[in-house]
Amino acid sequence: MKKILITLLDDTAKRAGAEAARQNKSPSQFVADLLADRCNAEQPDKLALLRGFLDGPGYPGISKAWRGREALYAEREDELHGRYRSSHSWVK
Repeated sequence: MKKILITLLDDTAKRAGAEAARQNKSPSQFVADLLADRCNAEQPDKLALLRGFLDGPGYPGISKAWRGREALYAEREDELHGRYRSSHSWVK
């Protein structure tokens, strides 16, 4: 077992001591348990979360029916040709 020295504000030390007493623990055991809980808490796999985000679609704001860039460009091109034809009635 390793001993460490920590420095707390007076108010924090009083509240920690009171909470330790309520749990029938020494202040040392109380702090050790807090640190153990914090250090052993299941950490989310940050890389997996990032991959899930980047693999989209499926994250908020992106349609799952994404057809791709080429389809959007073709649609836009058709729209522009239609405008040109309607403004120039002599063009077929």
